[in-house]
Amino acid sequence: TGYDDGTIRARLERADGALIVRIKVQSPSQLQSALAGSYDMPQTAGLEQLCLASNAVVGFAGPDYAVRPTSVETRQGIPLTEKISGRDALVLIDMSGEMHVYGPSGAEKGCRDHGDNIYQAMSVPHALVINGIVQAGPRQDETKAYLAFGQKQDGEYVLMYAEKTVSELAQRMLEAGCMNAALMGEQGVYTCFGDLTRFTFTGDENVSNILYFATLRGAGRSNP
Repeated sequence: TGYDDGTIRARLERADGALIVRIKVQSPSQLQSALAGSYDMPQTAGLEQLCLASNAVVGFAGPDYAVRPTSVETRQGIPLTEKISGRDALVLIDMSGEMHVYGPSGAEKGCRDHGDNIYQAMSVPHALVINGIVQAGPRQDETKAYLAFGQKQDGEYVLMYAEKTVSELAQRMLEAGCMNAALMGEQGVYTCFGDLTRFTFTGDENVSNILYFATLRGAGRSNP
């Protein structure tokens, strides 16, 4: 199952109990974000509702900043907050669309090194793969349904939803070709391919924010 309109290509795969979406975009600006409310007054809305309102081809729940007293959040190049806790990992997407992942000890340096070149940034529960090296899992590494977000060396983004331990998920993301990947949490993924096929992997849960991939072809998501 897939979608391709010349500006975005998305493929849905199922392998070894995992659901995988591979996304390749023409422009880094196609990775967008949307809030259910505002950053200062967070609200929640259904994952599918937010994705439809944003005209997403592929959308997924972002980390819930509303429950984090300290976090790093930048959306579309606009810094919302930079309160580094020393406990969370960090995902940065730079202005060229390249993903960088830092563990808790490297988050502050990552923000400093990239500075005004940060397009999207978010504190996340755990780093999975950093520069091709699988990171150790948490001390209590339970099997749960997790969502991971990563990027291959050729720029292709990878979303994986699977019921595994964090360590197992990290290995799977490496095997999927990711040079950098992070655990987003226990949220879902929504895909809309041509308004014909919709998959909401974990149900229409309420979320405070989403990240999504959009087409450059106006409002259309229909199959070419």
